[in-house]
Amino acid sequence: MILPKRVVYCLLLALSSANILFRYPLDVGHELGADTTFVHTLATGIMQDGQAAWILHPLSYFGLYALSYPSAIPFTLASTSLTSGIPLEGTMLLFGWIVAMAGSLGAYLAARSIRRDDLFAVLVAVLFSMTPFYLKDTFWVGSSRGFVVGLVPVLVLLLVKHLRTP
Repeated sequence: MILPKRVVYCLLLALSSANILFRYPLDVGHELGADTTFVHTLATGIMQDGQAAWILHPLSYFGLYALSYPSAIPFTLASTSLTSGIPLEGTMLLFGWIVAMAGSLGAYLAARSIRRDDLFAVLVAVLFSMTPFYLKDTFWVGSSRGFVVGLVPVLVLLLVKHLRTP
């Protein structure tokens, strides 16, 4: 079913608003997650020292180097916090919101590229962004899991586009 553009835009805006509302911490006083304390410590170290106090291998930014943690998230959180003036906890909350919205919009675009049906694409975006696993990993955490899962629909979109080019 092909919907008018205004309807699709309104549905995507409502989905983005729902993503923020479902991830707004009402009863939680601080960030959550097993890796969040570790990432928070790394980001705080970067902010205090102005550099990473650990050895970086080029592949460690993606977690592809042996015994390494993906270093992109601590650098992203520290630099965002320093440039915006938002505390590190607020930066983690904002980062989760951005990843959640990017993941849902990526799911919409990936589904729309697979099948030319707006209703199907919006349904896929809703189901993807509201799954408990994705909700948990983008609810005020500093881990890179939600970021990686949020990029999966974008990867699917790029693969579909690549397969369709001659």
